[in-house]
Amino acid sequence: FKTEKRRMKRRDKILIQKYYLNVFNGIFLALGLMLLTFGLWLLFDRNNLFSVLFSSGENQPVAYISCILLGIGSVITMTSAMGFLGSVMEIKCLLVTSMSFQIVVFVTQMAILVLIFMKKEEVHKQWNNRIDEVISEYGNESLTEREPVWNILNAVQHNV
Repeated sequence: FKTEKRRMKRRDKILIQKYYLNVFNGIFLALGLMLLTFGLWLLFDRNNLFSVLFSSGENQPVAYISCILLGIGSVITMTSAMGFLGSVMEIKCLLVTSMSFQIVVFVTQMAILVLIFMKKEEVHKQWNNRIDEVISEYGNESLTEREPVWNILNAVQHNV
């Protein structure tokens, strides 16, 4: 009779762990899908202030940033889906693979944050130079192809 109670407690613990693992994977799935949609938005929508400020010449940082976001979002989505399947089907191999992918993604994101923090001054300087360049070209009649950029700046000035 005592072993029956222990089994019940162990089974309850496993159910609680599965519940929390599913919640954890659901949060990661939502975050991965948000990164995917943000990357797609940056890639396809060229009528926003972020695209205007970072579309200078042949170097297109918006395309690079959107591809990075798409890659990270797809890896996080795949990892959380794998963890969800592993917890529902109770497949240990999927759970271990999912956790190792999540650890790798976490370490990579921390490395990217450290890199961004170290290059903060350079990014700030480039951002200010590009803003000054866009503002100095504003309203120049010889640059009529830049009119969509001016419309975006008008909307920003109107709303902010």
